[in-house]
Amino acid sequence: MFNKLSTRQFRKIRKELDTYYSNEDQSKFYELQDKLFSYNLDKIPYKEWKGFRLGFLNNSSDFICFELYKKYPKVFKYLSQEYYIEDFIDDYMNNKKDLSEDSFINGIRKYIIGNRIISRYKMYDGTIDYGRVPKWIKSLNFNHVSELTNVEDLMKCNNKTIIYNNNEQLSFIEALGIENLKKLERETKIFSKGNFTDYSSLFYTICDRISFTNKEKFMIGTLSYEEFKIEFVNLLDRMRICGYCSDLNYDFIEGKFREEHPEIFMDKSAPKDLKEEFYR
Repeated sequence: MFNKLSTRQFRKIRKELDTYYSNEDQSKFYELQDKLFSYNLDKIPYKEWKGFRLGFLNNSSDFICFELYKKYPKVFKYLSQEYYIEDFIDDYMNNKKDLSEDSFINGIRKYIIGNRIISRYKMYDGTIDYGRVPKWIKSLNFNHVSELTNVEDLMKCNNKTIIYNNNEQLSFIEALGIENLKKLERETKIFSKGNFTDYSSLFYTICDRISFTNKEKFMIGTLSYEEFKIEFVNLLDRMRICGYCSDLNYDFIEGKFREEHPEIFMDKSAPKDLKEEFYR
């Protein structure tokens, strides 16, 4: 249990922090900030946090530290021991201007995945020993899933889902983005027509091997869905041109998506030998 801090003590520390901030003394600023977050701050009134700075970010006062701290005190306590907040934002939050709760949670999720933290608590049978999982992770209420076995599992995923027992599948979903993949499935039924695990493995392996327009942005899961679809079309086209579709034509892809991109699809009713030639 953290020691409680009085409002008077909080004001004293905040005044010191403001002085260090004005003098650009980052070392003393972060040392004192770490000390501040080691206390229980539940009794500090909201008005005392107005304009509070987490660090030396542009517009950092726009980051509502109080709201997030109030909701995730154990997470902030842990981060204060491991990171300067700017470094965490640079490393795990894609857009510095988006410091919302969703962006923060997604950054924490990336941190947990990138450092394989959940895997440290796996038992011999592949399940998680939740008794050993740190309290700061439990406080986030993430959904820890061994792996996705079908498209229904994919559709249940969100930014609080962490796959811990299938690295290839995890890499595929993290690279292309959970929400983009779900929207793609709704529009094309691309994963409903076969084994999701096989398709996810295939697409990620091919993505890694071939070059196409904007591949770098495509592979970090940050594109809007419309941008994602454009690059997915480029990927399908490159797969066909490079000969990755000799044993896999695109008949399993359905919907308006086919009509919008006739250049990469052969009519489903076309003769088999013509399809083989087109997709070879």
